[in-house]
Amino acid sequence: MKKSLLIILLFVFNSLHSQQSKIDSLTIEFQKAKQDTVKAKILAEIGIAAYYTNFDLASIYNDSLIQFSKGRTKKYEALGYRMRGTLQLINGDFDESESSYKKSLTIFNGIEDKGYQGALLSNLATLYARQNEIEKADSLYLEAIEVLKDVKDDKQTVNCYINLGINALNANKLENATNYFLKTLNLADEQNNKNYQFYSYNQLGTTFLKRNMYAEAEKNLIQAETIGKEIEDYSGLASTYNLFGVLFDEYKNHSKALDYFILSKDAAESVGDKEQLSRALVNVGRQYKFLNKFDEAKSSFDRALELSKALNDSSSITFVNLNKANLLLEQKLISKAEESILEANRFLPKIPDQDYHVAYKEIAKNYSILGINGQAYKYLKIYADASDSLYIKNDLKKIADISAKYELEKKEKVIAQNQALVLEKELELKSKQRLVLVALLFATVTTIILLVFLYRNILRKLKAERLKEAFNKGLNSYLKNKYSLKERELNLWLVLVEGKSEKELAELFFKSVDTIKNWRKSLYKKLKAEGESFKQKNAVDLYYKEKETFSTLND
Repeated sequence: MKKSLLIILLFVFNSLHSQQSKIDSLTIEFQKAKQDTVKAKILAEIGIAAYYTNFDLASIYNDSLIQFSKGRTKKYEALGYRMRGTLQLINGDFDESESSYKKSLTIFNGIEDKGYQGALLSNLATLYARQNEIEKADSLYLEAIEVLKDVKDDKQTVNCYINLGINALNANKLENATNYFLKTLNLADEQNNKNYQFYSYNQLGTTFLKRNMYAEAEKNLIQAETIGKEIEDYSGLASTYNLFGVLFDEYKNHSKALDYFILSKDAAESVGDKEQLSRALVNVGRQYKFLNKFDEAKSSFDRALELSKALNDSSSITFVNLNKANLLLEQKLISKAEESILEANRFLPKIPDQDYHVAYKEIAKNYSILGINGQAYKYLKIYADASDSLYIKNDLKKIADISAKYELEKKEKVIAQNQALVLEKELELKSKQRLVLVALLFATVTTIILLVFLYRNILRKLKAERLKEAFNKGLNSYLKNKYSLKERELNLWLVLVEGKSEKELAELFFKSVDTIKNWRKSLYKKLKAEGESFKQKNAVDLYYKEKETFSTLND
């Protein structure tokens, strides 16, 4: 465990160090650049590199890009505002993000850049979707599609249709969702884009399942499976197989549904997709329960619950517990079933709103099976109010009558059970508190050891880098003095050692090939002995010879 943690820490440090080195290198390029557009482009690249190290640093560079670009290049000023809007969106600063995106859009409108106009409209739509302003988001996605027609940006257009389809699907506007996903598929076919084709067929399968159009759903899922295997998208295939399982579950073909849910589980496991894996395990457990394979069902539910807790997925934790409770009730393990229902209740308030009424119905069903009619009545009433089901409301009177009788008969027993439960929880809490203190002490000591070890490694690495930098600086000074080289001649020699061609050298130094040739002649004249022929290989060999000599002198 210590070794794994250390490796992770070192990996993060090296990644951040790599991005910082890139920023340093780009900063040097910026200082050398002559043209304003080149400088602006480099500033944009620095901002992107900083994004991976520090959001605050990225924001500072991005502000610099905007300030530098004003009056020099409208395009990069607009890109600066767009990047600023994205950073603000990630941080949840929605109002500031909207303002930045709109400034960017205004500039792109002014320079009539249709491609970026469409992209900005899509960005704004995504912003509004994040705030659940779906109608506003959809309107902007459609506007973006119209703008993008002029530049034939099919990729951006496909993404707009995908988001429109998802919004329609979530709003249960299934016919609209179908039309949007069909448009996505048509564009994907025109581009021969397998990834978009695969995604479209999967979404169409989902939509037709919701519309109870099972033949259409199966046809689209078969296409999705074929493409998914071809492009080896196992995370996507996990979703496809899950949908196949749902389809055959609707057909009451539990054996075939189980086969597909197991395929979904295996596919998700192969790519480490824990969310898909948890969902597949719940469905595998349900099918095992239908087939009366209770041990296999319990094993699947237990593993799904473990994954859901690791992901901190409240909705999944609740529904796993409810399915597990149903299984335990069929096995007449009442007390264990109650434990699962109690755990489901603890996580219920954290579930997103759209899942509430379904969760209440499942809890009511489980309490009713247990004979705890008061709780069944409570949750079923909330479900009835949410779903506005006349059938459910007609059952409420019957449940209320049963609940009154039950509560009267069981009142004393419930009080005694609650007292015993409180005492048990108090003892358990004291035991846990002791364990927590021990765990905290162990974690503190371990963390200190790791930090000391990491700090020493960082110091060693920094020392080595400083020594290397000092050596190279000394070597350059030695070469410059020995051969009376100008700064550009020394730089040219150092780059020649890397084996670059004249064309590459010209691009690097922003000079013509002829200029580079003249520089090389001047360099070679200073390096070679009188009357000798001299080539790039001789320059390379001489460099390493002088480097070895300098190293020996410094030893």
